[in-house]
Amino acid sequence: MALRTYSLWLFVACLVKTGLSLKCYSCEQTHDNRLCNTDKWVVDCPQAEMDTCMTTIDYDKIREPWHQKMKIEKTCSVKSACELEQESGLPCWRADMTGDKYACVDCCWEDKCNVAGAVAMTPQTTLLWGLVGAVVLVLVRMK
Repeated sequence: MALRTYSLWLFVACLVKTGLSLKCYSCEQTHDNRLCNTDKWVVDCPQAEMDTCMTTIDYDKIREPWHQKMKIEKTCSVKSACELEQESGLPCWRADMTGDKYACVDCCWEDKCNVAGAVAMTPQTTLLWGLVGAVVLVLVRMK
């Protein structure tokens, strides 16, 4: 019984978000994703309603030679605005990146989750799914 209660409280604790603001990578018009992925570019999202990290990728193989072919922008956003951007374009995991041209938008909701050029699974998400699996396993074995 104690293990079951402990597992349940641990699961609930992982779901509760603290009052701290979301941290996102924030950079404009970079051509290389690695240039934006240092702590130098991490910002505290300025408003409580900014609950989303957004990444926008624009690629054009035929662009003039003096322009970079890829533009990556990362920023804080509001979930509804980011999802609206996705609907008007494509989420990056669905974009056909083999062609001469594509644009995509990714939205994520955990600290520094917009580290990849597209959405990446963060350690917190991995931990949460591991805990969910452990709780389910404990509950199944108790029956």
